[in-house]
This record gives sequence, C-alpha cells and structure tokens, in this order.
Amino acid sequence: MSKSTNLNLIKIVSQPFYMRATFVLIGVCLFFYVLNLLSGVLIPISFGLMFAILLNPIVNRLRRWKVPKIVAIMLSLLLALGVVIGLLSFMYTQVSSFAEYGDQFKERGTEIKDNLQLWVTHSLGFDQQAQSDALNNLVDKSKDYIGTFLDSILTLLTNILLVFIYIFMFLLYKPLFVNFFYEVFDDKEQEKVHSILESSKSAIQGYVVGLMLEMVIIGILNSIAYLIIGLEYAILLGIICAILNLIPYIGGIIGVALPIVMYMLTGGDDLTTPVIIAAAYTGIQLFDNYFVVPKVVSSQVSINAFVAIVIVFFGGALWGISGMFLSILFVAILKIIFENVEHLRPWSKILGDDLKAAEKRNLDEASQTNLAVETTDSEIEKTED
Repeated sequence: MSKSTNLNLIKIVSQPFYMRATFVLIGVCLFFYVLNLLSGVLIPISFGLMFAILLNPIVNRLRRWKVPKIVAIMLSLLLALGVVIGLLSFMYTQVSSFAEYGDQFKERGTEIKDNLQLWVTHSLGFDQQAQSDALNNLVDKSKDYIGTFLDSILTLLTNILLVFIYIFMFLLYKPLFVNFFYEVFDDKEQEKVHSILESSKSAIQGYVVGLMLEMVIIGILNSIAYLIIGLEYAILLGIICAILNLIPYIGGIIGVALPIVMYMLTGGDDLTTPVIIAAAYTGIQLFDNYFVVPKVVSSQVSINAFVAIVIVFFGGALWGISGMFLSILFVAILKIIFENVEHLRPWSKILGDDLKAAEKRNLDEASQTNLAVETTDSEIEKTED
C-alpha cells in the first residue's frame, strides 16, 4: 500500500465520528439505490451465478469423463431444462383438466359469492346492491391490469432465457473469474481467498439443494394429507403449496388458502373440512420449520432467525420475491467473508446462530469482572488496615 493511500486512510479515520457515520450512511444509501435501480440486470445475473455454482459439480464430473467443456456445459443445461420442463408439463396436464369443471366452478363460485353477500348484508348491514356495484367496479379495474400482467409474463420469459445464457457464460469462463479473485489480492491473502471461495460455493450448493429437498418433502406430505382428507387434485395442490412454501411468509398464506378455496369450489359445504385442511397444513409447517429447515436448509448457512427475518423483508422491499429468495444467500456469503477478515469477525458473530459460544463468553467476562471487583475490594481493605 502506497504512502498516499496510508495518508488518506489516516485522514478518514481522524475525522469526527459523526462525519464518518454520515459518509458511511450516504455510501450505503447510494449502494442500495443502485441495486434497486439495476434490479432488472442484477437479478438474472444473480440467479445465473447461483445455478452455475449448483451445476458446476455436474460439469466437473462430465469433464472427468473426458467430455469436452462446451458439451459438458450444454448437457448440464439440458438436464436442468429437462427437470423444469417435466415439472411444468405435469402441472400443465393437471391444470388443463380443470377445463371440464369450468361450468361447475362458475356455478359454485356464483353460489359462494351470493351466500357471502347475504352474510355481509345481514351481519354488517351493507346493502347487497352496493356490494354488487363494488365487485363490478373491481372487475372493471382489474381489466386494466391484464396488459401489465402480460408484460410481466414476457419479462419473466426473457429473464429465464437470460438466466440460462448467464449460466452458460459463468461455467464457460469460470477460470477467469476465479483467477481474478486470486490475483486481485496479495500472495499472503491467497489462503483466505481460497477459503472464502470454497465456503461460499459450498454454502450456495448446500442451501439450494436443501431448498429443493425441502420442497420435495413438503410436497409429499401435503399430497398425502390432501389425499387422506379427500381433496380434488390433491397431488397438484400439494406440489403447488410446496413451491409456494419457498416464498417466505406470503407463500404460507396462499398455501393454506388455496386448498380451502379448491374444496369450496368443488362442492364442499361443511366447515369441518376447511378446519382440518388448515390444521394439517399448520402441522406440516411446524414440522418444516422445526425439523426440515434447521436440519436440511438453515444448517448450510448458519444465520440466526432474527437476521433471516429482517433480511428477507429487506430483500423483498429491494427486489421483490426474487430478493426474498436471494437475500439469505447474500447474507451467508457476507458472513463467510466477515469470518475470514479479522476486524470484521464481530459482524459474522452477530449474523450467526452460535448462542452457546456467546453465552460462554459472557459468563467468562462476568467471572473476570467479579474477580477484578473482589481483588479491588481486598486491596482497599488492606489499605484501610
């Protein structure tokens, strides 16, 4: 590091705290403003990097079998594409079968709407005609959003294509990116750089694989529960609710409402079955939150629940649903970096979930403080004597 750089650092450190805090706050605000501004570019790149890291072991395995690099990457992408197409095809065949129940759904939906309007009229005193006018206005306004919805679908398809392109590029130019991180730091930092890269790769792979395994487990449990209850399209609902479960908080609300709505649309009249559906879904969610997530998912990133909740909401405010999904991975990588940089290690501890180590340290410090106080008291007594 040059003398001018050292002098600049000394000048910055010597500034009053309020000035340094102001500069840091302005820098953080500008950083997140740029992240929000470039979300359309950064989100596909982030997903591309994540899935490239996930597919990297498959590419390496094919390379060990003497498969050319580009062919190995293409085969990996085809495998991933096949899994996605298979899942979407199954869901499409299930959803398309709804067409034969179209008239039944329409009649049942109209009946539920009329009953609900009568209940609102008798219980809350709202005129039934006023309710109908409000619903009609809502339907008219919703038509304005059809174009926006179609634009969103087009954007989603474009982003999916970009993600596959980015996956290919990341896997193809992986040596260049890895060498960049090694060469940008001094030789004495190579071990730390290697540790950060390997730990980040393991965390991302373990976290994504854990999420997929969680989705499979929850999908199976949901499907079994809905089959026992006797719901129509139990397997489809189980899979959809398992996919929605990947969306923090919002997915859980939709996941419990969807099978109840389906039950009502397919002719269900009693109130016992919706309660049983909600109870079964709640039981599965408790099993997921207290067993599957800690053992399968969270063990890969080791982030405490408070930070996870805050960062998920923050990611949602910044990048929407994509931000909710990616935020945990970003914080996990930050935690790994903090662990390998000495003056940033306190930040890794506040992000982590090692309560036993923190409690042990607090007890040790309390014991040392009590010992120091006792020593001081004894010295004072000797002086008085």
